[in-house]
Amino acid sequence: MDRAARRNQRRQAGTLFTDSYDGIGADDHNGPGSPPLAVTLVLFGLQIIVSGYFIFTATLSGFIVDSCGERNCNFPLIEFAGWTAPLGIFAIFMFCIGLCIRTYSRGLATWWIPLGGIGASLLVLLASIGLLQWGIGPLG
Repeated sequence: MDRAARRNQRRQAGTLFTDSYDGIGADDHNGPGSPPLAVTLVLFGLQIIVSGYFIFTATLSGFIVDSCGERNCNFPLIEFAGWTAPLGIFAIFMFCIGLCIRTYSRGLATWWIPLGGIGASLLVLLASIGLLQWGIGPLG
């Protein structure tokens, strides 16, 4: 359906100004006023970049073992934290993809899913860094 036909259909239904956005993906079935699928795809691109940075940061923070020296470090906890963050962030990303496909197929808005994935990835990273700090123990 082209733009003029959609406009004519809204005019006949009396809802001409309820969905004023006619850009990329405006004919998606997410309902009037919801962002198009292109917004969700851009946010997924942002989530890929941010998740990659978080995985890189979590992997580098595993080198905290070098600071143990003479201290009595909890090596199993440090190893657990070192593996949990990259795997957890990857699992969150895959879950977001699956949830987005399911939500989009139901005709609901999907723009919030990548943002939630970025927030959950940040929480996993912070928890991992906290476990690493707890694993090396106090100074002295």
